[in-house]
Amino acid sequence: MIRGVGAVVVAVGAACSGDELGRAQPDLRVCASAADTVCASPISLGALKTAQTHQVAVSLRNAGTGVLHVHGAEVVAGDGVVVGEWPTAVAAHADLPLPLGVTPMLDGPATARLSVTSDDPDTPRLEVEVALRGISPGLVVCPGDGVVSTPAECASSLAVDLGEVRPTQTRDVVLLVRNTGNASLGISGATITDGCSVAGELSIVTSTAAGGLAAGAESLMVIRYHPEDGLPDNVSVVITPEETNVAPATVVVSASTPDNEAPVAQAVELASGLAVATGQVGLGLWLDGRGSSDPEGDPLLFLWSVVVAPSGSGAQPESAAAKLTRFVPDRLGAYTIQLQVADSLDLIGVAEVSVTVAPRYSLLVAADWGVDAGDVDLHLVPDGDLLFGPSDCYFGQPRVDWGLAADTRDDPVLRADDVSGNGREQIAVARLADGRYAVWVQYFDSQGGLPADVTVRVATDDGQTALGEAAVTLAQTCDAFLAGVVDWPARTFIASGAALDSQCGGGTP
Repeated sequence: MIRGVGAVVVAVGAACSGDELGRAQPDLRVCASAADTVCASPISLGALKTAQTHQVAVSLRNAGTGVLHVHGAEVVAGDGVVVGEWPTAVAAHADLPLPLGVTPMLDGPATARLSVTSDDPDTPRLEVEVALRGISPGLVVCPGDGVVSTPAECASSLAVDLGEVRPTQTRDVVLLVRNTGNASLGISGATITDGCSVAGELSIVTSTAAGGLAAGAESLMVIRYHPEDGLPDNVSVVITPEETNVAPATVVVSASTPDNEAPVAQAVELASGLAVATGQVGLGLWLDGRGSSDPEGDPLLFLWSVVVAPSGSGAQPESAAAKLTRFVPDRLGAYTIQLQVADSLDLIGVAEVSVTVAPRYSLLVAADWGVDAGDVDLHLVPDGDLLFGPSDCYFGQPRVDWGLAADTRDDPVLRADDVSGNGREQIAVARLADGRYAVWVQYFDSQGGLPADVTVRVATDDGQTALGEAAVTLAQTCDAFLAGVVDWPARTFIASGAALDSQCGGGTP
């Protein structure tokens, strides 16, 4: 029995020598990466964008003790996977990459079968399965709140109708650029491809720089339309993706412009609210254009100007571009002040205010005397009435009721009453009644016999039209001189040439 056992042992030893047991052998494995401790099949390549070629690699691992010689590698099943140049030898206990070119054709899961041949004595041909998932981005544009578009939901091509947009008005279109796919999407930019009737009428307010959208993400885009003319516009905005397999998105913006109506100008004199007014030289009138309007609601430009004026006038509205302006007449006569209002398309409305400037005083009588003299008084009295009488206008009666009761316009008024040399006295009548009126000067106080050289001047129309003058030297107190007589409505002054008289009346000092 013991021999038998020994024979068996000998037989085994004869079949497997010590040299054969110590010889190194390779052991081929295919792993997802060199870091994997377990090489399982299928090998996942992850999510890859469709219609693009991705360079990936799996790892050829030699788990044996001898050098592994690789004879070939190929794809034996599945589309879209191409094997690159494989390593010909892998050292014991080492990993080397096996490059693969992977081009997913469709969204969703896909597999391929990879075959590697080598000198692995146990598995000279090793087949493993690789798995992947095809993903792709998608580009659409969605209408924002209040945007009327066709279609009304997200689409790769969107038509937005703004309807009627008046010139100078602005309307914004708020859109959402959305990635509807399951892969990130690169956007190279957004451009306006079709020209407007006027450059710059349509613009993209938000950024047009290149960027990216994650899967399912969206980005705001605002398109601003600002028409400059009355022509309709139909403009395309193209959003271009970086991926060649993703179609661009297009937004077509259309708008029309209604016929523009001219603005309506309204010009009146502020105090009366009328387009016909009366004025006086040197007194300002306020002209009001605030009632002007535009049918389309455009802001208006204002321009006031004088289109009719008396000869020699240089008066102009003080604030020509204001809605409310002041006008100061500088000559007697008729003025026409025109207001032009212009809308954004330069259509004009016109209105006018007629101003008749009558003299404030139809008659002005003045007495002037030189230096180093006493107090001279001016008198204006109806011809034939008594000096210092009830109808005499002078310092003692600075206003006299000559004409209609309660109508002060026909009454003389002493406007200036100086009491020493270099003096002036002046009597004015706003609306002189027809008749004849005597002009007197009287020496109220010679201040010790100082002579007074007096000049009397008579004028009409606020002093702009001289009727005549007279001169006299008053030597002593109570000297009185009839300078002349005013004839109205003949509008004449006839100097009297009379001799000095002596009248003190109630004014004797």
